[in-house]
Amino acid sequence: MGVKNGILGAKRGSFCFRKSDFLLNKLHFLPKKPVSLIKEDDLFAKEDNMFAKEDDIFANKDDMFAKEENMFAKEENIFAKEDDLFVIKSISFAKEDSLFANKSR
Repeated sequence: MGVKNGILGAKRGSFCFRKSDFLLNKLHFLPKKPVSLIKEDDLFAKEDNMFAKEDDIFANKDDMFAKEENMFAKEENIFAKEDDLFVIKSISFAKEDSLFANKSR
């Protein structure tokens, strides 16, 4: 069997093919990456996905805390308005007392 111009062949009329075809066919069946690297890439992708989910959880927690702070601010605002109402009521009661005092004189 001899090699001449990139063609392998034993005798005339026998099955012949080019060396490059042989190498391409052989490489075609090999995985592009070793299986261990493919699994490792998959693990890194899963890990990245976990970190993304964890970031989402922290973002949701931050959002919850912001909403909670907003609730407390609204609650404090309500209490401030209630305090204002009590001040207004006490002023009105003081004016009423003053009116009654003036009437009783």
